[in-house]
Amino acid sequence: MARNNKALKESRIHHSQELVDAAYTLTRDQKRILWLFLADIEDSEKVGVKVDAEKGTLEFNLQAYESIYNVSPHEASRDVREALTGFKDREVKLYLPEESSKTEMATDELPWLGKKSYRPKRGSYTVYFNPYLIPFLGNIKESVAPRFKTLEQLSNPLHVRMYTKLIESDSYKQCELEVSWMIERYELPKTYSRYSNFKQKFLSPCIEKIRKLEGMGNLEYKELKNNPERKRAVSTIVFTW
Repeated sequence: MARNNKALKESRIHHSQELVDAAYTLTRDQKRILWLFLADIEDSEKVGVKVDAEKGTLEFNLQAYESIYNVSPHEASRDVREALTGFKDREVKLYLPEESSKTEMATDELPWLGKKSYRPKRGSYTVYFNPYLIPFLGNIKESVAPRFKTLEQLSNPLHVRMYTKLIESDSYKQCELEVSWMIERYELPKTYSRYSNFKQKFLSPCIEKIRKLEGMGNLEYKELKNNPERKRAVSTIVFTW
């Protein structure tokens, strides 16, 4: 399976624009399961992963999960079980600009999964994503597609989301984001509305980790105080790399 895993590591994880900009949080292991569905793996069944993008189904066996993520059988069983159980309490909020008014943003709030199945005789799980989510997950024509092997280097799911948002603008090497936008979309604690908390606990550690990735060694950011209602507060971050 080593050769097949090499192909997997080189695959890209396709995120729709809606998913990149959505409001949600997932654990590390929930992210790992989602990646198996979003990855463009050639001959994925040889890796032990079967995806039907149109139906929104993902089938994988625990042996494949162990090999792909380099965990023990015990860890794989525990991590997958807890991740899938935890999905029932998770929702994703999609923002729909084309349906929005000048003053309000249109949104859809959806559970991630419609169903999950376990077959102990085969040691396999089947994940059925919410049918209403499929247009934003499967067969995406335009996407932000970081490499699997790059995302794997980021253990914190929040850092993964930040990196994915940045490389959306990779051709420009610049990305401008409002602090309030990041707090909302990444579902950061309310205490992060105080910029010192936001910077110390999220922004600085995130930048430190992302700088270690290929092509991001020159990542810098500039703080802007451009909110007329809070003139002394940092309201926008401009990232360059």
